[in-house]
Amino acid sequence: MVLLNHLDFIVEENAVEGFGGKHRVNRINGIYRGAIAKGSGTFDLSMFVNCTGYIRDPNSVVPSNLNVVGATRGYGLYATVVASGNFSSTGPDSFVMAFTGGEAHVFLDPFLDTVQTLPPAAGGPVVLSSAGDDAETLVAKRVSKSYSQGIRNGFGGVFQIMFTLVNLSSRGDAYWSDLRRVGLRMLIRAGIDHADLSVGSVDLSFLSSR
Repeated sequence: MVLLNHLDFIVEENAVEGFGGKHRVNRINGIYRGAIAKGSGTFDLSMFVNCTGYIRDPNSVVPSNLNVVGATRGYGLYATVVASGNFSSTGPDSFVMAFTGGEAHVFLDPFLDTVQTLPPAAGGPVVLSSAGDDAETLVAKRVSKSYSQGIRNGFGGVFQIMFTLVNLSSRGDAYWSDLRRVGLRMLIRAGIDHADLSVGSVDLSFLSSR
């Protein structure tokens, strides 16, 4: 599968609990928390992303019910990621990351009541505590490409993961109604502080493929 440009796509909010509008967007903003464990030239990573809103280029926020806390019809959207790879030092306190494997899951949270907890050790699955009403929208199981820039212990940087083998569930098909044969891109603005990936921002987008 070859990944091409990122896509505009349609969000059908009435697929969540029978309410909401229809929006054309091309990006999802979010915030993350995660942990990373570094070995001898390798690393393991666990993180979760809480999506905060939809964007349409050139950076316009699209009003929606996503993450509207306290609203009667607000709902959540979150992702969990487990990944691993290699890293090489580029200086006394900096390194470059190259992902070799990973898996992402994205869920709808109709009542904004799910709590995510990092595992005891990086590389393990994120622990989810919910009322059992969440619906998985997609699973991505292959890393096709990765990139990092300016990663420094204690200073942060930017890295991204691109996934292929993206499978949407029936709820995912209903919520993102026009996505077919896509990849998933996560652009992460990292605050790496040794074993902790402190809270930072994430952009999620879908890529066309052939």
